[in-house]
Amino acid sequence: MKDTTNKHDLLNGFLLLSPIFLWNIIFIKQLPKAFSREIFWKDIPPIIGWTENGLRVLVFALPKNL
Repeated sequence: MKDTTNKHDLLNGFLLLSPIFLWNIIFIKQLPKAFSREIFWKDIPPIIGWTENGLRVLVFALPKNL
């Protein structure tokens, strides 16, 4: 079995996600104001925001470490 490298995995992930990132960047100005960062996170306590973002990073990073 061939050993995969981190460079190969990162490049593969980047190529798969780059159209999605590009789509988001192009149409970010078209979103309603309710989806802006300032309004969306206004009433959410900071501890919940930090926990959510931390768990999101963990979930995305976990398969790489398995």
